[in-house]
Amino acid sequence: MSDQARLRKYGISPDVYRTLYERQCGVCAVCQSAQAGVVDHDHDSGAPRGLLCPRCNLLLGHAKDSPVRLRAAADYLENGGVARHLLGREFPAIAA
Repeated sequence: MSDQARLRKYGISPDVYRTLYERQCGVCAVCQSAQAGVVDHDHDSGAPRGLLCPRCNLLLGHAKDSPVRLRAAADYLENGGVARHLLGREFPAIAA
């Protein structure tokens, strides 16, 4: 699918895309660090929401656009997962 076809699919013109890109300073609306390029859209209404990087777009898609699921995932990460709580002990850090 061409870039023009993608824009038509989400109901935005190249001018609107450019405006979004400029107002987002060219960065992803979620991570604020990677270059934006993917038109994110509401899967129910089809309305565009903003521009994302491919990784953040996949993140939202895998979470089925569920804020509840994304908040639960953030809580899980911030609290160190569940293993130490379920098993009652700490685990040594693994070097990356």
